[in-house]
Amino acid sequence: MDGATLAELGAGEIIAALIGILVGGVIGVLAVRLLIGQTIGQARAEAEAIKEAARREGEAESEKIRLEAERKALERQQALDAEIAEARAELKESERRLAKREDLFDRKEETLALKEQQVTREAEALRERESKVSALEKKAEELVRQQTAKLEQVSGLSPDQAKELLLARVEEDCRHDVAKVV
Repeated sequence: MDGATLAELGAGEIIAALIGILVGGVIGVLAVRLLIGQTIGQARAEAEAIKEAARREGEAESEKIRLEAERKALERQQALDAEIAEARAELKESERRLAKREDLFDRKEETLALKEQQVTREAEALRERESKVSALEKKAEELVRQQTAKLEQVSGLSPDQAKELLLARVEEDCRHDVAKVV
């Protein structure tokens, strides 16, 4: 259109054209906004879906890790329980052996106590015998002394004279026995 054509148009038409352009521009902007809004909405929905998928995946991974940790904890607990059971069994065996040793020790102690009593009784009996033997020795010595005194009195000989006489008799008896043998 040339310049005269614009002038020929009326103000109403210009306004209508302007309004048409404006309405077209607004509709275009609204359409663009609507498209952008839909795209943003789709992007948000996709983002939400991704976030939800990531959350679910995180929860699943978290659950997997938790289950693995529980499994390992259970294995450790079972291993510890087995070690404790083994330690308890060893402790019971040690206690049994200790009780057996204590019984053996008690029996030996009783045996030693009985032997000690027996030795004490035997020692006492030996002391009594020793005392009796000492008394008998003293009595025998006294009797020998008394008999020697009586022999001296009856024979009228001193102990040395009696020894000489006895030796002379023994010598004569020996000569007599030798002569018989010869």
